[in-house]
Amino acid sequence: MAKLVFLGDYCNESNCQPRLGPRLQALFAEADAILIDIEAPVDVPAGTPPVLKVGPNLQQPLAAIATCRQWGVTHCAMANNHIMDFGRPGLESTLRALQDLTCIGAGLTVDQAYRPAYIDTPQGRIGLLVFAEAQFGVLAPEDELATGGGFAWFDHPKARALIVATRKKCDVLIVQVHAGLEFVGIPLPELRSRYREFVDLGADLIVGHHPHVFQGSECYQGKWIHYSLGNCFLDMMLDHPAASGAALAVEFDGQRLRSVLHPLQATAQSLEMASPESPLQPLYRERCAQLSDERYLAMITAACQEKWADYYEDYYLQALNALGAQPTLRSSQKFGKRLIKRALSNRQQRAQENQALLLHNIRIETHRWVVERVLANRVVPG
Repeated sequence: MAKLVFLGDYCNESNCQPRLGPRLQALFAEADAILIDIEAPVDVPAGTPPVLKVGPNLQQPLAAIATCRQWGVTHCAMANNHIMDFGRPGLESTLRALQDLTCIGAGLTVDQAYRPAYIDTPQGRIGLLVFAEAQFGVLAPEDELATGGGFAWFDHPKARALIVATRKKCDVLIVQVHAGLEFVGIPLPELRSRYREFVDLGADLIVGHHPHVFQGSECYQGKWIHYSLGNCFLDMMLDHPAASGAALAVEFDGQRLRSVLHPLQATAQSLEMASPESPLQPLYRERCAQLSDERYLAMITAACQEKWADYYEDYYLQALNALGAQPTLRSSQKFGKRLIKRALSNRQQRAQENQALLLHNIRIETHRWVVERVLANRVVPG
């Protein structure tokens, strides 16, 4: 029986050294491979400037990866929205730091970024692909002459063709995708549609991460889709009340894949599987049930409207304030604070930041889907 463990987002900027609890340690000890999402570049050269983007530019010290090695990590998913936070120098330093591990989903060329990996076991060959949605750092195949590198894009025709081609070279195919709406416990219907399409194309198991919370799972055409593992270990979110994560245990007996999601509990000192009595266990079951709940679309609409009020309206007001946008009282207060801060920066920088905001919301699939849903509901209330 081949055994794999998948883990969600890992970023350890402060170089905490959490010890594995006994339950998780036992799970890792039985694994033939442990796969983790490396959420930020490693050992970035001093003085390397961050790229212009929306959101924080993350990095982690070389010592942080020693913790992953102590856990027994063998494979690193590299397609995510932070791996290119310091451009090509940050990616190069990360690949050097992880050269003894198998890195999937990002590279200095298109071929490297879209290259599958394989795990050969007595039970058969397991294929692995890793993609992310079109965040900053995405590397489209038509960017062959690009010199900065980047990560593989889940919504490009090459990704679909790669699933078909890779499946022909292995006995089972596992596809990881870094995508989704942050801090929301259910996936958007558009994302569910993409993941189901990947199953139709040949994927035998879908593993998602990025929302910083674990989401539910469902079986489609006899294949399991785990929409988000959430965080494995993000030191900057250890105290976040909504953040959560899970480990996914996968077994392959030569005939089919079996997978079980285990919620995790993380502190600066430890990482452990939640106990059977933990409230995280019924929360996971609840999120699974929500996927087939008749109120699912209503819940999605409500979540999108909340995100619009909290984030998107403010984003668009910043980028489009010269085009006659009419702020609400709530957004005006937030907008005013940002204007004071931004007034201290130079005009060219403000123009670049405005353009980055627009690009951020237009390019990235999740953000575009949220805004489309909110605006469509206002035009034709659902």
